[in-house]
Amino acid sequence: MGDLAIIANAQLPDLAGLELSTISSSVTVAANPELSSLYGLDTLTTTGAVLVDSNAMLSTLAALDQLDSVGALTISNDPALVAFEPRALAAVGGELAIAGNTALTSVRLPTVTIGGGASFDGNPVLARIDAPELRTAAAFHAADDPKLATVSAPNVGSIGELVLSKVPALGAVDMQQLTTLDTLTLDHTGFADLGGFAFQSLGTLAISSCPTLRSLRGLDAITTLRSFEVTGTTVDSFTGLEGLATVSGDFTFTSNAINGPPVKAFVGHLSVGGKISVD
Repeated sequence: MGDLAIIANAQLPDLAGLELSTISSSVTVAANPELSSLYGLDTLTTTGAVLVDSNAMLSTLAALDQLDSVGALTISNDPALVAFEPRALAAVGGELAIAGNTALTSVRLPTVTIGGGASFDGNPVLARIDAPELRTAAAFHAADDPKLATVSAPNVGSIGELVLSKVPALGAVDMQQLTTLDTLTLDHTGFADLGGFAFQSLGTLAISSCPTLRSLRGLDAITTLRSFEVTGTTVDSFTGLEGLATVSGDFTFTSNAINGPPVKAFVGHLSVGGKISVD
């Protein structure tokens, strides 16, 4: 079967009778106000893309527990959904997006690879994300999730871009195997330091508006960066940056607890290829 679209059916309670194992292109289940279950898709193992959006009564996605491989997956704006814990999902070829689910409290993924990246945005009561088997992802974004307190991906070794934004309850992450990262962006987090990481390679560091951040511990192995920006923190020393020798682009360190001569002395030991902004 090519595409399956189930959209705007006012009285549809479930999807009983479909019994499909493979859908080559896409599955869309959207704007079905009485749909409480995806029962009927419980034999689906492979498809190109899945969109589950704006189903007011949908409280469980257990019917997707047999889904093993998907091209892309979006779960969005389903206000009755409280958890997303697919049991068999090993690979997402493109993007995984979990967004705007107002009752969602937890996500647990068995996924090993996410080719296009994962995003968890605008889920107001989402408290934890667990991805114990994840090894690689093009990107990992969590934004506008004010209750998010746990992000655990203890086996992930490589991510292209890691963005944690407007997650004030998040004080640390469990990503101790993450040694290679192109870009780390933190803003409005609850981090005290970067000790949840063990970077060996990092391209861009961008930290802003993180008033609880007191230390850059966790960057100890980094010797070169493409760009460096730390603003609006309570960082009071350069502990954790002893190995940094080169910033090929801009270096910005402003509105932090430490300023003046100690900052200028630290910068004086660096090779900076771009603009220097300090206070």
